[in-house]
Amino acid sequence: MVKRKGFTLIEVTLFLAVTAALFIGIVWGMQSAINRQRYDEATQEFFEFMRSVYSKVSNPQSPGSGNSTKAIYGKLVVFSNNAEDQISMYDVVGQAVSSKNIGEDSLTSMLKTLNVTLTSKEKYNLPWQTTIQKENNGPLFTGSFLVVRHPRSGTINTLYWNGTQTSNFKNVVTKFSTNAEMLLCISPYPAGQTGPILKRPVRILAGARNASDVELIDLGSTDNKCN
Repeated sequence: MVKRKGFTLIEVTLFLAVTAALFIGIVWGMQSAINRQRYDEATQEFFEFMRSVYSKVSNPQSPGSGNSTKAIYGKLVVFSNNAEDQISMYDVVGQAVSSKNIGEDSLTSMLKTLNVTLTSKEKYNLPWQTTIQKENNGPLFTGSFLVVRHPRSGTINTLYWNGTQTSNFKNVVTKFSTNAEMLLCISPYPAGQTGPILKRPVRILAGARNASDVELIDLGSTDNKCN
């Protein structure tokens, strides 16, 4: 009678342990790749959204029908500290006037003269639960940027403010300035947290005039101050 030798309990345990480890590694690698792809998609989508603001200001639509007494002069984008409802965009609407009646005053003075208000609030939902944060692993980014078209020259300008107030906008607009740029860190994590996926920044140059002044900075660039 031939005696058959089977696997010992230790051998079976080792086999199962190695198989489980390989399975976990494969699943983890697949999940990491999926998370990376989702983050790249979210980054590109947000970048295109920021660029689209300038296209909308360049090609405005009348807020009314017929001989409207109002005109759309720009867009206001506001970043709040609410991660689930972080980005809002408004039409900047003011009194429709002939360009001949507009002087060479500063943009903020001009907008106040035009008695501008905010209408048509839109929400931009960040995909895949991404958030927009401040640089150096900071908290959620808060602030506003205003893209406005000058009625006389037709040139587009960008103004910034670190506040988020939208009520009584005619007076609030005087707080905006062209003296700074905005660096927005796109993060796949909640504010203040880090992980294996590095954050990539979108930068709006000071006094930006068109979509080409919105830049998606490379991860390895010295301008990347997000991580």
